[in-house]
Amino acid sequence: RTRPWRRIRQPAGTRVVVEREGKTKLLIVIPPQGVTMASAGTGAFALAWNGFIAFWTASALAAGGGLVMAAFTIPFWLAGSSVAKTAFEQVFEASRLEVDAFQFSQTTTATGLVSKTTAGEVDDLQGVRLVVESTSNDEPNVCLELEYGATPVRFGRGLTPIELEFVAAEVNAFIHKLST
Repeated sequence: RTRPWRRIRQPAGTRVVVEREGKTKLLIVIPPQGVTMASAGTGAFALAWNGFIAFWTASALAAGGGLVMAAFTIPFWLAGSSVAKTAFEQVFEASRLEVDAFQFSQTTTATGLVSKTTAGEVDDLQGVRLVVESTSNDEPNVCLELEYGATPVRFGRGLTPIELEFVAAEVNAFIHKLST
């Protein structure tokens, strides 16, 4: 868990938008990733997994196993829905963080629909840090964590390490300037 403070140059080729209005307002927009090799792989696995579970459930019902055998597939449906949700988020999730001298808001959207908003006073923000959210094939999946009181907010999934460091440093430097 690291919390970069030193601002760095915006990485070449990044789609992350950072706008400052003097020393009083910061806006960060992280657009959706779109279809990538990782999201295509996750999506294909989700389709295959859920297709097999649908076949298994239908077969259990058709073979006369009744609801008891069909109910046995519920944990597998839950796992499949989790994988499908991950694939959806990898393709469509976008984040927007606005911070001014008094308040902040962080909004996560998917396909333009707001899925989560967190807002509060800037005095309750400690900063942004990089955290390992999960691991895949021994590779850490790192995202940003907005340290807001006792309720941290995670965002920025799918950004490259240099983009994560860039966004965290921008936010932390801005919050630091506000407090001095």
